[in-house]
Amino acid sequence: MIDFKMVITSLASFLLLGCTHRLVPQGVPLYSIKVTNGTDQEFEDVDVVFGYPNGYVPNKLPSVGVLAPGSSATDHFLPVPIPERVRVTWKVVGRADAHQAVVAVRDTVGAQYRGVIQFTIRPGDRVELSRYPHPGEERQQR
Repeated sequence: MIDFKMVITSLASFLLLGCTHRLVPQGVPLYSIKVTNGTDQEFEDVDVVFGYPNGYVPNKLPSVGVLAPGSSATDHFLPVPIPERVRVTWKVVGRADAHQAVVAVRDTVGAQYRGVIQFTIRPGDRVELSRYPHPGEERQQR
């Protein structure tokens, strides 16, 4: 049976991925965020919310959604500056309680970083921050 929701979501993601970089003015540095489930539990309502001096920028829907154990989701073509902090929230499938962790980002990667910023959810409500260059690019410095 065809999962039309998955087909529509995949098509929308493909179209946005192909067009988003054209919506940002040329020359504006771009970065990506990646969220990884580093546990053996399945998560739902996974969300990444950017934090700035005046508060967080809320999302109308969870930005990631469901993450199976060991899986990742990536959002590309985000224009700098890097947010000061990120709040990662998630729920374990089948449980009502939500989990969250706040991660300082800008102090670690710098305001103009142009690679991939990865948030890995670990057991014990921990979120690890790591960074690496976009494939094909040399390591970025602060």
